[in-house]
Amino acid sequence: MVEQFPDIPREGLSPCVLSRDCLRVFDELENPDLALLDGADAALLAQARYHLPTCITCSTLFDRERRLRAGQRQQLRAVLDEGAQQVPSTLAAIMRAVREEPVSRIDATVAPLEPVMQQAEELHNWQVRRPIASRGRRVLAQLVALAAAVVLLATTIGVFQLLHIHTSVETTSNASLSNVVPSFALTNSWSAVILSYVQSDHLYIVNYDPLSGKRVALAESSYPAGTTMYGVAHTGNAVLYSVYDGTETVYWLRSATTLVAFYRVAGRGLQAVWSTDDHYIFIGTAQGVVMFDVLHGTSQRILAQLLSPQLVFAYANYLYYQDGLGGTTGNLKRIDINGGSIQTVTPCASAQPFWFSPTGKTVYYQCQGRNTYYAANMDGTQAVLLRANVGQVIGYTADNALLTLQHVNGTNQVVQLGATQAQDHVLLSSLAPGVSTLTVAQVGVAPYGSALVATTVAADGTAKLWYADLATGQQPQPVVIQGVTMLQQNGWDRLQVPGN
Repeated sequence: MVEQFPDIPREGLSPCVLSRDCLRVFDELENPDLALLDGADAALLAQARYHLPTCITCSTLFDRERRLRAGQRQQLRAVLDEGAQQVPSTLAAIMRAVREEPVSRIDATVAPLEPVMQQAEELHNWQVRRPIASRGRRVLAQLVALAAAVVLLATTIGVFQLLHIHTSVETTSNASLSNVVPSFALTNSWSAVILSYVQSDHLYIVNYDPLSGKRVALAESSYPAGTTMYGVAHTGNAVLYSVYDGTETVYWLRSATTLVAFYRVAGRGLQAVWSTDDHYIFIGTAQGVVMFDVLHGTSQRILAQLLSPQLVFAYANYLYYQDGLGGTTGNLKRIDINGGSIQTVTPCASAQPFWFSPTGKTVYYQCQGRNTYYAANMDGTQAVLLRANVGQVIGYTADNALLTLQHVNGTNQVVQLGATQAQDHVLLSSLAPGVSTLTVAQVGVAPYGSALVATTVAADGTAKLWYADLATGQQPQPVVIQGVTMLQQNGWDRLQVPGN
């Protein structure tokens, strides 16, 4: 089956689905002092503030809009200047009329005029009930009307001047900002996969159902090389990623109902991980760890003693991390989030990759340069040699047995490990036939080991998405996707794909 992802024209500006929304809040972006929006409009404004600096299309459209409005203001000023030359100044006449007007007593039975902004309706009713009898009051009314016209004209010119002066996009703080995006229901099963692919210099994040072949867009980035995917929440209801634009990194959270830019940092950001219950997101920084509260949208800095940690995992009250020592990767360690005490988990430096058991009791790892897996308690105690020459771990079965990817005679085999080699069980004898070597990053196993997907991209831009049912061993023909330069799986999720 050949599938073409929505293509983007390679000539001129790339179309952007947010262009209309950005232009809708043009005035508020150009003049932050006037940005008094609420509800959906406020969400659009927040979305535009983050999106505009990253989108060439919308930035170009904004420049065009600025030039258009500048031309309109110039034309208006020309009309006003021409009118001023044709009509003599009325200021002297107004002041002379005021000086010459006789003072007349106002009927005491008529309530005095209240401030115009507070009692405009009462003023209107009073004028209807009691017509002005004297010429003095008529002149007074004319003067008030003329003064209001002058104020209105000055205000109009002032607004145009404000639009001309405030031409920079307001910088937003690290407060959580929610964007207007489509919402999705949650399913009871892990039936879809988060995919990211690059096409026409844009990175797109989609949710794909491999059984139905349907997909839905979740987010996009104008900086493919600076976009990092951190995976799916443990509950399967959100995906976490960041975008580095060459100046700063913005961390994004796409859930079933919102797209939130919740934290930004100057320079290239570090790894982010979920807490066990998905209540928090932890981000490594040069000044410690930032802990973002997903439920309340607040963040705080903790563990200041950890400088630029490479976070690996979070479990219970511990953060697991590696610290860089002299440019090399150090041991796997863990730190108590509450107390700050640190323990070394792996005895060997540069240990990787790490797999944490679904039960939360065991960590599996390899020491660098050795095709051997070790198993230890989560605190690093009772480390034992598990198995040698078993390939790379890619997931777990429903009973928590390890699944590995092994390269055998030019094929990629998926094997369920037993206690011994004799007890190993080959689930797939040839994953992605014709592909000589798959890496762990290319393969995504569904929770409980029911199925997997694998991604490949050829040099000509032809990508293939493979699906396999691990319970039956069935592997249909792959989906072929043309015109992409990168295709990556980022984990299974429970977001429902519309139409299923």
